[in-house]
Amino acid sequence: MKQGKTDLAYRIIKGKILSGELKALSDISEDRLQEELNISRTPIREALQKLEQEKLVYIYPRKGIIVSGVTVELLNEVYEMRELIEPFVAKSVCRKLPEDWLLNMKQRLVEPPEGMTPEERKAYYIDLDKELHNQIIYSYPNTFIHNIMGNIYDHNHRIFAITSSVNEKHNVSIPEHVAIIEAFLERDPDKVEMRMKEHIVSSRKNAIEYLIKQHQTREE
Repeated sequence: MKQGKTDLAYRIIKGKILSGELKALSDISEDRLQEELNISRTPIREALQKLEQEKLVYIYPRKGIIVSGVTVELLNEVYEMRELIEPFVAKSVCRKLPEDWLLNMKQRLVEPPEGMTPEERKAYYIDLDKELHNQIIYSYPNTFIHNIMGNIYDHNHRIFAITSSVNEKHNVSIPEHVAIIEAFLERDPDKVEMRMKEHIVSSRKNAIEYLIKQHQTREE
């Protein structure tokens, strides 16, 4: 029963971090979580320890707990793992992704619903980004890679939410995603690998530039 409560607390707290409800570098109160979730201290603490292992929170003994920040160091670690794994996986599953799914994804990327607010548009493209990369990774039959990339994508979700533009006209990831899909549709493994690597390198560069600019703005 305790493990079930630990898992529940873990999923809820993690959801709050990934959604931005618990913001980067904000304090986390164990007492508040106990009251809000109606779960005792031990499962809450075990859930937070698991989140610390995933680098989603920092625990400072006798001082407190905070949500981890999105730093250049973290960003580099995330993108280093993505660049090592995703191009290889994409190349390996080049002929596995269904054509109808690829065509549907491409259409949703280039023809978003009308009438969305900027924030709704941003959320729309974050969801498509997650769907595309998950489809590629989970089409490859290796549970070790799935587990590694699950944690990497949690951090990538936070990075993308913070650093992506709310206006798709200025979001370079859209044509990059389309280029990846077109390479899949051509069933060209080498091109798929190249397009994926180009996309990850470009995303890393843009995200770092955004974080540096934000840091400089705060110092002014």
